[in-house]
Amino acid sequence: MALALDQFIQRISDSCVMSKEDIAESMAALPSEKQPHDGAALAKLLVRNKELTAYQAQQIYAGKGKLLVLGNYLILDKIGAGGMGQVFKARHKRMNRIVTVKLLPPELNKDEAIIKRFHREAEAAAKLNHPNIVIAHDADEAPGGIHFLVMEYVEGRDLAQVLQSESPLSIERALDFVLQAARGLEFAHENGVVHRDIKPGNLLLDAKGVVKILDMGLARVHDAAVQVAHDELTKSGDMIGTVDYMAPEQAFSTHTVDGRADIYSLGCTWFRLLTYRHLYEGDSIVQKLTAHQSQPIPRLRQKRPDVPIKMETIFERMVAKRPDDRYQSMTEVIADLEAMCETMIATSTEREIDCELGSRFDSNKGSRSNVGDDSLTSAFHESAAVADTSDLDASPTISIAHALQPTAPISENEISEALTVALQVQPKRPSGPWWRNHKQLDLNQAKLD
Repeated sequence: MALALDQFIQRISDSCVMSKEDIAESMAALPSEKQPHDGAALAKLLVRNKELTAYQAQQIYAGKGKLLVLGNYLILDKIGAGGMGQVFKARHKRMNRIVTVKLLPPELNKDEAIIKRFHREAEAAAKLNHPNIVIAHDADEAPGGIHFLVMEYVEGRDLAQVLQSESPLSIERALDFVLQAARGLEFAHENGVVHRDIKPGNLLLDAKGVVKILDMGLARVHDAAVQVAHDELTKSGDMIGTVDYMAPEQAFSTHTVDGRADIYSLGCTWFRLLTYRHLYEGDSIVQKLTAHQSQPIPRLRQKRPDVPIKMETIFERMVAKRPDDRYQSMTEVIADLEAMCETMIATSTEREIDCELGSRFDSNKGSRSNVGDDSLTSAFHESAAVADTSDLDASPTISIAHALQPTAPISENEISEALTVALQVQPKRPSGPWWRNHKQLDLNQAKLD
């Protein structure tokens, strides 16, 4: 049903998003022939002038404008919904800061125990100020008994969304994301907060490549929301995503698990990033819970043969079924992940140097004049004479022996010059924040076998 112009103006005024004076000023800037004649036309005008968002205009037009203001926060747009309720993009009216607002589901706003837990855990989460954790700014109650949490707004996508368009991820990128999440979890664990619901959907990736953990400290509130809304053992709903990453011991008691449950969930997340598969499959929650309890750990290298053996070893220890068989702290996980990064950096560096050497020797073939034979070049010459050169194009790294032709011996000075130039070449670095803080490699100390 179309709204008359004066009706829509009144609804805007009642929502407290704009005053009648502001609306009149906006309309006065238009010539008479372009003046809006009904509510729909005015809505289009205000959205076009960026005085209302499209979501605000829709809500006000539908008579729900009063829900756009929560205390000091003005709702701008709807981001999504989940077990914790609806999620919105909002702006603090006084500080003009863009934030994320999460509303508790209506059925939980009447449960005093859940409300107390919500504020208690929100208070604990607000103390976690770390680059890899979404900051909790505020928790409050709006008129009408609406409880909400205010968090840092992150412009980006969660890793579940990233996987939908980019799966599976490269080894380097997945390692980077897992390492960043581990650092945030380490800080949380040191401050007595266990997440209990680590999964790709709770890891946000911002525009600068920084991973931030969402819903830190609020998993128990989420569990309460799910329990109220669903029968956990027979309905799918929001529990499906959690069960795929849930530590075996957490299925028995969410309240008694420690940081090792987050280590397990992060390992399951890593597997998902690398393979685009869940660690254990099943048609129901019960089947998945049973698989986490009893089925052998899937071999990561069977799904991703390019994964280094050391990386598979780290992964298997993270997802060990018994907590005592896992890493005992996220600090231990980070130490091995960082060592893995170092190994990959060193391997990449050696490969760059080897390829550079081979290319330089190869480029000199057939263009050199004969030079006097000394002991070093004679040895290379004899090696090249007996070498099978049929596989020159099959190898990405050309050996010194293959690089030399019997009719074009190379002097020691040419070899020394090629080595010097190669060692001055800086290897290309793959993208990823875990390279940013890494110390510059000293290529002059690289060993060439």
